[in-house]
Amino acid sequence: MNSTDRETLIRDLVEGQYSHPIRIVAFNTIEGWSRDATAEIAEELGRRYIDFGEVPESVVEFIEVHRR
Repeated sequence: MNSTDRETLIRDLVEGQYSHPIRIVAFNTIEGWSRDATAEIAEELGRRYIDFGEVPESVVEFIEVHRR
């Protein structure tokens, strides 16, 4: 997952752009692959949680369910 895309996704999650995230899948159409990035993003959100201040309850639930 490109770091710019990752930052955009994390910002959108924290800002409440997605109401109930369940799974995050990274796609690379040029190379023809996809992979589940759910746990990776949940870990990063968990590590950076304190930096965000207030986050939607759905993001807290996402972290709790998917963090390794």
